[in-house]
Formats: sequence, C-alpha cells, structure tokens
Amino acid sequence: MKKITTLFKTMLLAVVVLAMAQGCIPTAPVGGNPTPTNGFDINISSVAGLIQQSNSQMKMLYIDGDSILFLTSFSVGLFGGFTHEINIQVYSDNAYEYISNKGFISANIQIDSSDTTNQWTLFAYGSSSYQLVRGTITYSFDLFKNDLPYNTDRYIIFRKFKTSGYMYYWVKIRYTDNVNILQYHDYTISVASGKYQMNSIVTGQ
Repeated sequence: MKKITTLFKTMLLAVVVLAMAQGCIPTAPVGGNPTPTNGFDINISSVAGLIQQSNSQMKMLYIDGDSILFLTSFSVGLFGGFTHEINIQVYSDNAYEYISNKGFISANIQIDSSDTTNQWTLFAYGSSSYQLVRGTITYSFDLFKNDLPYNTDRYIIFRKFKTSGYMYYWVKIRYTDNVNILQYHDYTISVASGKYQMNSIVTGQ
C-alpha cells in the first residue's frame, strides 16, 4: 500500500511539473509572430527662401551591410541662382536601382518586380559614390511643387539586387513652407525616415 501511495504521489508530481512546463511555453500572438520593421530614421532637412543662406544636412547610415549617405542642401549661386537638392549616395559594390520614370511616389503603393510600368535605372556611378537623386530647382519651387505637394508625404524608391531576390527601400520626404519673422516664405525639404524589405514593400508601411 505504501508503494502504491508513493507511486501515486510521484505520478501526481510529474503531472503538475508537466502542466507547469506547458504553461511556460509562450503562445503566438493573434495574427502570428511580429516581424522586424527594418526601419531607420534619417531626420535631416534644408531650408530655402529669399533671405536664406546656403545650408545643408547629411546623415550616413549602415543599412543591410552597406553605407548610405543621405543629403539635402540649399545653395545660393554666385549670380543669385538657387538650387535645392536631395542626394542619396551608396558606398557599396552591390548594384542599386531606382524608379526613374515616376518621380516621387505616393503613400500606400506596393512596389515589387511585377509592376512592369516601373523603369528601374542603375545608380549613376561617381568618383566615390552612387548618386540616386539630384533635384535642382529655382526659387519658384515649381519642380518640387508639381511632384511633391505641400505638407504631404512622398517617397523615393530604390532596390538592391541580392542572390535571393531584391531588397526594396523607401525613403520618406516632405515639403513644407512657413512665413518667417520678416514675412518672407521659407521652404523646407525634409528627409525623414525609411524602411527596407525583401521582395516587395508598401510605401509608408
């Protein structure tokens, strides 16, 4: 009888331990396990205006094994001309391409290789970098205004070839203006953030 009691206690303990172990196993959240966002912050801007001096900001990030330089600048020429530029330079031996026939892309647009209307163009190679976008505009800002509406997020799209497919990137930019203390309009081009993802990507997501 004593042996039976001891055996029963042992079995009961085993059941309790098993139940506790099962209770420690994490369950997957509704909708599946979350995946990494693969997002990155840039947060640079340049300001243009009638009384603005030349100014620029840049940021270098290490993304998916490559160094990428983001730059936005406003400059005043010797004879009074203005230029406002966005540049993305990749320091890599990998092949990068960007959509060259659609300008800046709206939010919530899926980008992948199935869209045959996209024209993909290799980054132009320079002495030390690949240059993606060089948007030169005058003080009227007509070039940016037509393709970059006021206070609305727009996206630059590029991709990198990998052996398993394409890695897609979007970079969010925004055009804003304000009236400064002297009642002159200032125009700001901001390069805010980005994301990268294999095989396809949706702008802003």
